[in-house]
Amino acid sequence: MSYRGRPSKGCEGCRARKVKCDEAKPSCGRCLRLGHQCQYRDQGDVLFRDQNTLAAQRAEGSWRKRAKSHQRSQSESSLIPSITTSTQAASYDEQIRPATVGSRTPEGLLFPHPPVRSAGYSSVPPPSTQDLLSLAYERFIYDFVASEDPNRSPEEPPEALLSFVPLLYQHAEPNSCLTSTVNAVAYMNFANRCNSLQAATLAEESFGKALRILSEVLTDPNKAASNDALCSAHLMGVFETLTDMQRQGTSTAHQHGAKALLQLRTSEQYYENHVSARLFQVSYSQMLLASLQTATYPAMPMKDSSGVRMNPPSLHNESENFVMRLTWEEAQLHAKWREVKQSEERPATRDDLLRILQTGLDLDSKYQIWEDTLSSAWGFESEPNTPEARSRYNYRWQKLVLTSRGAPAEIHRYANLKACSLWAYYRASRMFLLRDLLEILNWISRLPDQGHADGSDTVDELQLRSLQLSSTSKLVMTIEKTCAIILASFSVPMFKKSSEDIMGHLVLWALGTMDSILSSGFVPESSPSQLVSATRTSTPTETLQSAPSFYQDVSIASTQFGSTQSPIVAYHHLSGSQAEPLPTVRQEHPFDSMPRHPYDSPAMSPRFPNNLPEDSTMDVTGKREWINSMLYYIGTELGIKKALAVPVMEGYMPIVKPRVDEIIGF
Repeated sequence: MSYRGRPSKGCEGCRARKVKCDEAKPSCGRCLRLGHQCQYRDQGDVLFRDQNTLAAQRAEGSWRKRAKSHQRSQSESSLIPSITTSTQAASYDEQIRPATVGSRTPEGLLFPHPPVRSAGYSSVPPPSTQDLLSLAYERFIYDFVASEDPNRSPEEPPEALLSFVPLLYQHAEPNSCLTSTVNAVAYMNFANRCNSLQAATLAEESFGKALRILSEVLTDPNKAASNDALCSAHLMGVFETLTDMQRQGTSTAHQHGAKALLQLRTSEQYYENHVSARLFQVSYSQMLLASLQTATYPAMPMKDSSGVRMNPPSLHNESENFVMRLTWEEAQLHAKWREVKQSEERPATRDDLLRILQTGLDLDSKYQIWEDTLSSAWGFESEPNTPEARSRYNYRWQKLVLTSRGAPAEIHRYANLKACSLWAYYRASRMFLLRDLLEILNWISRLPDQGHADGSDTVDELQLRSLQLSSTSKLVMTIEKTCAIILASFSVPMFKKSSEDIMGHLVLWALGTMDSILSSGFVPESSPSQLVSATRTSTPTETLQSAPSFYQDVSIASTQFGSTQSPIVAYHHLSGSQAEPLPTVRQEHPFDSMPRHPYDSPAMSPRFPNNLPEDSTMDVTGKREWINSMLYYIGTELGIKKALAVPVMEGYMPIVKPRVDEIIGF
């Protein structure tokens, strides 16, 4: 922990004067003698010493007390003391020098002073400097850490999420990389949730300090192979999803760093204890997502998992392991496909792509087998999105999620958050695979057929059309079911948390992936007559004039390929929210850094008829509007700033911002 002293229980006056308090109540002896008003701070503000799974429970009570005692309408100026008058704010237990990485200039901000609203909470008054870290840490534990239900059946999915963080933080040195990283994430989350400029400044300083220490840690093999180092690298990635500015190359650097750290130990070593096992599962799964997003080969082959089977089932669930293996295989295929597309010796005939096509088809069969044979404990309930079904949800979810254009046709319910997040992970990775299959099929459709006499190792026109339709239908279904997960993730019951508590970061990747795929034209529009032709091509400034400035490195993963250009988006203003964004020049999507090729898109050919089956089309325009509404919601209401990259850069802010703000009562 960063603060090592025993938390003082003295009154505010004695603590301010740094004198011993006899802690008498209602007034201590010193205040009584001097005639001062004696006030004691809320015990919920006292810094946690026991950072275990009870932290989330204690944080809940503390935050709910504060929420009831303060009004949402309090302004930033009345809540947060001026940074210039709090010179000691940069240090809690030590003086922290300003970070050397980036600065929070207006040009680098998504929203200069983001009006983030916290679900179920209102803005809180400024804590004293010495309490700010305590408050921020409590808030971080409450928002990101889920504790295990002691009454959970061993057959049910585990509920704990990031429960290893407080355990590692408890034993970390005050000036360690892990302490600085956790502090940075906690400060930034607090800044987003409670509009604290002071916390935002401290977050940047702590993050800069953590980066400097990590570079030193990596020079020591023993420290680099520690849980603290790997946890720090993982949380730095979390920090990037919370910050409203993108530093040049840091996102890619974190991904490469996490890959390197993962390979310093074998899976047997990771599964030697409960903490490192959970840390490994989370870090490895995030490494796979980063590999998919950047189209790079994943680290640490999945075959290195012999030690997993020797551990109790509570440390590793076969369902999760299988999904990670599927995602690892798809990451391999995705990276290989990128190499094929960028190779100087590109495919000349259909035969050149048959092997990679078959690999993808076989892998998709494995995905389906997992889904068909999954145990009931990991399953979910589904019902049509009808007025009766919607009536069981509050007004916000009805208007925001269930009744708008592009809303999911089904409503899903999951046993707990872990099951919900696993399904989101599975479907998002399968969407990558189905997109790869469609790209490969689209390439094959444009290449000449050698026409083998015996018909072997070739794809005829009928087979090609069947595979295209089948893959498109599966993609449409996967997207629809992924959309049904979103409300479930917002409303799923969590141990010791209320229905107002939401962990929106768990569906960020799924939402971004869906919008990326739909923006690329792989799913045919079911209502092409609704599309409005662009009358002009606007510049990024014109397109985003109603939205605040965005970070200069516009693509979240673009640093891998050196592209920093903004997408040129044209949209025609019909009337208010009826405006439809129409991309006229495809650039990198914030959640897709795979370079585009003209052959990727479907060919206009009789073998892909205009009158497609209904299950192979979608109201793409409406669905993207719905997806961007969800991204805007979790970006503003829940403080996950990275989510705002999509509606801002894809031109949806003028559409989704007024609608969502009205629904959530901003």
